[in-house]
Amino acid sequence: MHKPESQLRETLGIPPEAGKIVVFAESSHWDPNWLKTSEQYYDDFIQNNLDEALAWLDKEPRRRYSVECVFFLRMYWQRNPHNHERIRELMNTGRLWMTSSGVTTADTLLPGEEALLRDFLLGQEWLRSIGVHQEPRTAYFTDSFGCTPSLPSLLRAAGFERTAITRIDGMYFAGCDYELARNFPREGSSAELLGEHIKTQDFIWRDANGAEILCHWNAFNYGQGDLLAARGITRVYLFPLYFKDASPRNVSNKIESYYAQLAPLARTPYHFCPIGFDFVPPIENLVEILDRYNQQEYPRSGIWAVNATLDDYLDLVDCHRDQLPIVQALDPNPYWTGFYTARPYLKKIAHQALDQLVLTERLAFLEGQDAHIQEQLTEDWWSLAVSNHHDLITGTSPDAVMEAESYPWLEGILDHTKRLCEQLSPLESRRASAKTKSEMPLWDKENHIVRINTPHYQIELDENRGGCITRGMFDGQEMLGGISNDVVTYADSGGLWRMGHEFKGGHFKKLTAASDQFIALSVDEEKDCLRVSSKIEIREETFLRETLFFADSPLVFGRITGRAPAKCTMTIRFHPAAPHQELTMAQPGGVVKRPLEKNYRPTYWPMQSFAHAHSNPDRPGFAFFATQPTAVASLQGEAIEFVALRNALHETAFGVIGIPANPAKGFEKQPCAFEYAFGYTKDGGWRENRLDAIADQVKDRYLGKKDAFLYQEHVQGQIEINATKPVRVTAFKAAHRGEGFILRLRAYQIPQSSVTIHLSQGPIKAASLCDARERDLKPLEVEKGMITLSLTDTLTTLRLILD
Repeated sequence: MHKPESQLRETLGIPPEAGKIVVFAESSHWDPNWLKTSEQYYDDFIQNNLDEALAWLDKEPRRRYSVECVFFLRMYWQRNPHNHERIRELMNTGRLWMTSSGVTTADTLLPGEEALLRDFLLGQEWLRSIGVHQEPRTAYFTDSFGCTPSLPSLLRAAGFERTAITRIDGMYFAGCDYELARNFPREGSSAELLGEHIKTQDFIWRDANGAEILCHWNAFNYGQGDLLAARGITRVYLFPLYFKDASPRNVSNKIESYYAQLAPLARTPYHFCPIGFDFVPPIENLVEILDRYNQQEYPRSGIWAVNATLDDYLDLVDCHRDQLPIVQALDPNPYWTGFYTARPYLKKIAHQALDQLVLTERLAFLEGQDAHIQEQLTEDWWSLAVSNHHDLITGTSPDAVMEAESYPWLEGILDHTKRLCEQLSPLESRRASAKTKSEMPLWDKENHIVRINTPHYQIELDENRGGCITRGMFDGQEMLGGISNDVVTYADSGGLWRMGHEFKGGHFKKLTAASDQFIALSVDEEKDCLRVSSKIEIREETFLRETLFFADSPLVFGRITGRAPAKCTMTIRFHPAAPHQELTMAQPGGVVKRPLEKNYRPTYWPMQSFAHAHSNPDRPGFAFFATQPTAVASLQGEAIEFVALRNALHETAFGVIGIPANPAKGFEKQPCAFEYAFGYTKDGGWRENRLDAIADQVKDRYLGKKDAFLYQEHVQGQIEINATKPVRVTAFKAAHRGEGFILRLRAYQIPQSSVTIHLSQGPIKAASLCDARERDLKPLEVEKGMITLSLTDTLTTLRLILD
């Protein structure tokens, strides 16, 4: 039950008649491993910052301080046992407040959905383990570089009611561009939509799945109020240029200038002014300073200033919910686009680590070792949750940090889970289940042209055109309008965050294409497919390009292995016969439809698992599938390309100048195998062609080539689901909270009819619907050892009790 507005105001000391309230919310923003390792950040800032925060909470009884995620709080707890009771009391009385249950402030575009949901669960479980009763209703994404358009669906699945975000496409952010603020917001951007058309920072965000969440946008950054009691430029630890000034005149000017910024975008009497750029210490005497302003200036200005939390603010705003606009299908991207594909090896092993963890849990259930294995996976899951951080999976840390923490954490998960899988499912068992040789596609080679013939397509690859596909008949229809499966290399002055054409003074220019040269092809008949391979030389780097043809699949599979040359981005380009007018692609929580261009030309959009380029329902479309996150761009509706490998070192403008907001440099040292598949759709969109299910099959086929027994025979038959639309099991594990087992389902197309679930291991005795933090919502009826339910969301979590 939500408290009445009058009670909320009374609790915070806001006068009943006050009509202009500025809420100053002081919060941490502590990146676990951005420019330094987590240990270095802890030693340099965290111990002192939290010591100071606790001291000020003791000194000012009405003061509130927020922590945005669990990671560093856990480190502080482990190293300061003398403060345990003090922290527990402050948290359970609501004065030391969590603005999320997440282990980190995650990026929500690149991690797998299960990784994000576990992030919220693990943080919540750690809070419960130390006797803290807070169960956050808000998930605050302070500094993430855009968010999945299905964020409402993702957060509702984890039991959150609201969120706050900062960086959205098209907004101005100091230090990010060599342009004047008047050039922002960009035309057609989300920042223009919210800031100039709808004119609001608070709104109901309704995604394409129909999920809704209350959202606040920090239009003036997440440290807007940092200089409340200071003068200068910034208190950020990188270049602190300020001096303290808590004089009545300075504080009064600051409060009223913040109000003047916020008021034009306010739909209620409440205005949110966040305090808390990166690693800034608490403001001295914050409550005293605000009390003095209210006493001296409120009668004149009519502005009431109060220290409170983000949740307090959203509680107040929620009392005026009927005054808030509903924003349909907001897509706050692309903010920056380089991080979608920076450090491809990192992104690949992050997703492999997730796959291995989920697989290990499912094998543990089959072998009756679920509780034992879950305990052994505790630190692995924690490390994976940390990898969600918006400076880790994005790859936006310098090499030293990546090599000290990021890579070892993820590689350690892969090593440990591989050993556990060997114990649970010995290698001999897998060899015994190996597939026999499959039917092979027909092929021949003549005059440098390789011809492939299967029941689904006839394809030609031409050595004179770089071994690219020059002809493609799919189901008897020509589907190519030009050279395809080409490897195109760009000179890229961008870096870990951004591509070169995103900022003034940068460049992104085509260097070369495989199709511009002669490349010899090698054809090999393997156990289950025909493999056509070639070696490509680009700027002293050698790449292995493989194209795989299966007689039983209408898709063509591909892989390119290597490391992009320094300061380069490499793409796979296709020319479908039919022009396309829109792109549809998977993102965590759902599927999104996007325009061909937004903010940048070309626009590289983030995608997971699949993308679909099409024009109208009765024209052919082009479908692309990938086993790791990547980026897709349309080239004026005629060609489409996907980033395979990238090695852009550092954002550089005008050839020599760095960008202050993008200080990290990185060189991709590890080669990476980018795996993909493509095919054509005759008519209809992604739903009619069940591209979500095909994407799962593509991933399973690649995984199956590595270990067919584990993925296809031993595990997939564990759970039987009867549904009219594709429903994917994304997790099956022992419960962290409560009894039984947790089953998680993903259905991008929500079935209209009921879904029936049966376990091959035995009958279900009891079941309940819960959220991803494993809090029960309602019991489910069990009949004959099975459950039947209607799915209402893209992500569903169930608790099962077995006989």
